Amino acid sequence: MFYSYDFFVSRIFSIILNKGGMSDVAKAYLDYFEQPRDAYLFVFYDMRIFYPPEKEGVIFFNDPNLYNFSKSEQLEKLSACVAQKVQEIGGKQVVCDFHTFRYFKGLPVEIIADVHYLIKYANCIARPQHALYQEDIPLRFQLRFSREEALKGKLEQEMLKSSLKIIANSNYTKSLLESYYKIESDKITTVPVGDVLDSPQVKINLENTSRSILYHGRFNIHKRVDYLIDLGQKIENELILCGATESTKIKAEALSGSKTSVELWQTDINKKIQQSLFHIFPSHYEPWGLALTKSMQAGGICIANERGKGHCEQIDHGDNGFLIDFSKEDWVRNVEAILNLNESEISRISQAAMNKAVMLTSSNYCENVFNSI
Repeated sequence: MFYSYDFFVSRIFSIILNKGGMSDVAKAYLDYFEQPRDAYLFVFYDMRIFYPPEKEGVIFFNDPNLYNFSKSEQLEKLSACVAQKVQEIGGKQVVCDFHTFRYFKGLPVEIIADVHYLIKYANCIARPQHALYQEDIPLRFQLRFSREEALKGKLEQEMLKSSLKIIANSNYTKSLLESYYKIESDKITTVPVGDVLDSPQVKINLENTSRSILYHGRFNIHKRVDYLIDLGQKIENELILCGATESTKIKAEALSGSKTSVELWQTDINKKIQQSLFHIFPSHYEPWGLALTKSMQAGGICIANERGKGHCEQIDHGDNGFLIDFSKEDWVRNVEAILNLNESEISRISQAAMNKAVMLTSSNYCENVFNSI
């Protein structure tokens, strides 16, 4: 037998790993499974960001069709391997997302979906018209991308319809599942992912930290980094944009003002968080902000887009941070007013942010997931 646990395995867990914050989720699950439990960690998809350590009882599959979602001979072989492992361990329940759902299609198992990002809904949001997102991509690649995105939406819908239970990462996600995907409310349980984060390793020194502004996260179209490029040209404060790829770094630098610095993604972001007093997150689609929670943990003065919705479950406006509408004409003035807060207000909001972060990270995410199913 390929595992040595002396307990009956009734669950299998699979996870996607090619989203930035998902590496934190994956690490939380690995820690959770360190102790023998009535569960089995099984499939990982795309380990470009986080490479889990090899350990007995944990199997990793890297998807052979990373950028090709068509049915192929490789995928058929991988699915057959999954079916064999399910039979060997007597698996009954599978917790998966829409990527790894296809490995379990047709198997006699119950599907529980772990929903972090609703791709079908995200794809219907208007694409920002900004030079940062303009890409000179040949038509054949554009068509391929469009087909793959459509197929991802189809797979996601199949998974949701097939699921016995759906675990949503926020009440906002739950509302979209109900309204946009027409999922019955009693099938959905909300388990916020804020508590997958480690205990705060850094705390901002309010007296010695500059009034610079930090953004840390990906540069995709939903994060709306274009707002920040424009902001950097209108304010005097230093602006640090951390999370670029090689290509987006070149574009962002060419578009940015003299006081804006663009940096590649840092695997250890704690130092960057500690160096800036203000932290800004302009996403117009954000089911739950793990980066925002990290900044609140450190006592950062956080500014988030109220249109991100998930942000609204983390920030209480004016108490532990600020929510503004980046689509309105006065959004820059609103940011400037926050940057000019006096020291007593900054101290109060910083402490309130840390207190709220404790509330968001005080429970056990993995345990809550499995208790809910």
